Amino acid sequence: MSINLTQDMVVKVADTLVFQSTGMHLRDVEIKVLIGSWEGLTYVEIAERFGYSADYLNKDVGNKLWRKLRKALNEPVSKNNFQEPMKRWLEKHQPSEPPPDSRRQSDSVISEVYIERPPIETRCFEAIQQPGALVRIKAPQKMGKTWLMNQVLGCASEAGYQTVTIDLKLADCNIFCDLETFLQWFCANTADSLDLEDQFEKYWRSSLGASLSCTRYFQKYLLVKIEEPLILAFDNFDVLFERESIFKDFCSLLRGWHEQAKLSNTTGQCWKQLHLIVVNSTQSYPTLDINYSPFNVGKPIVLPTFTLSQVKELAQSFHINEDQLDERGYSPLMEMVGGHPDLIQQALSNLHDYPLTLMEVLADSATEGGIYGNYLRCLLSNLQNDPTLKTAFCRVLEAEDGIQLGTKQAFQLHSMGLVSWQGNACVISCQLFRDYFRKHLDCTGL
Repeated sequence: MSINLTQDMVVKVADTLVFQSTGMHLRDVEIKVLIGSWEGLTYVEIAERFGYSADYLNKDVGNKLWRKLRKALNEPVSKNNFQEPMKRWLEKHQPSEPPPDSRRQSDSVISEVYIERPPIETRCFEAIQQPGALVRIKAPQKMGKTWLMNQVLGCASEAGYQTVTIDLKLADCNIFCDLETFLQWFCANTADSLDLEDQFEKYWRSSLGASLSCTRYFQKYLLVKIEEPLILAFDNFDVLFERESIFKDFCSLLRGWHEQAKLSNTTGQCWKQLHLIVVNSTQSYPTLDINYSPFNVGKPIVLPTFTLSQVKELAQSFHINEDQLDERGYSPLMEMVGGHPDLIQQALSNLHDYPLTLMEVLADSATEGGIYGNYLRCLLSNLQNDPTLKTAFCRVLEAEDGIQLGTKQAFQLHSMGLVSWQGNACVISCQLFRDYFRKHLDCTGL
């Protein structure tokens, strides 16, 4: 089937491809480069139209965009030839007829809509722009930490910063066999994201030790090669919590780099170019010397649950009918899931996809067959596999008011999203957990 590409189709196809490949949608500046390239404009002309530096659009935005599309399409893609590969992909994947129910512009865009929680975004962006900055984003699981990180990185990239994300969940298990292997993976990952070749033979000195070699690699190679300040973001930092030997040395390394940036000499000027973001859950981590820990310096950012107005904003993006969810429906939704971003989104997604009312969606939400069944079973399994944690949660579950727990168990339960803080005491996070676990968690005899 022959297809005549339009500008709108090009943007949608590119966004779909990039999201499928990276889990992230196109940034605004990437869409502008794509549109300008579709119109046959040069980088200089695109820069003049949208108010950017041509060099920035070419070397940073454009190069990364075409590389993403090359990877997604698995064939050569450049500014001058991207139309034909995208057309071939669309012809191969285009259905013969449109789906019968297309109430939305794009399923993937809606499902990944970002809801701001001011003033958190502004505080993050202001903090990360400081020379040698260290921003720490923490919250329980599925609260939107990665979304916030990506939002900050997108704004930073548009402002002219180089950005690199190191997702520690993507590392193979053997990467954590020892510190040197891990740090070389980290350096290689960073270099690849910056389109730089590995230069371990020239800059790595095993005789100096892994941490000093890594520092040397950044100071003498990576930070020298880039022209703009670099924001280095670590997602899922919790992965290192179970690798205690690597965790302590790596934390000490990051803290050292942050302290180096405070110096007024040439070394300090170099490290001022490196800005760090660390993203982790709120669970407790191995004990660290306070003088070598990155968790007591920099700017801490704690993500709260959604407010009612933020839930309403998210609901509007789903274009849900009023007969499914009216003003009165928000109260039972908030009572059931407590403003938890991911649980809220799942409920709204079901309202969008099926002709159900909110009360119908929530009626069986705390059951095995409900919309949260998989999520709840996973939490149940984690509790059953850790008797100490199960006992601690049962105490919270059975208590009428908040109770104090051991520090480790309290942090673990909060990281899982099961409890909230009430001063120093823990309380059950929402009615959903109370209803489900009272039926499925055996707390007798504890």
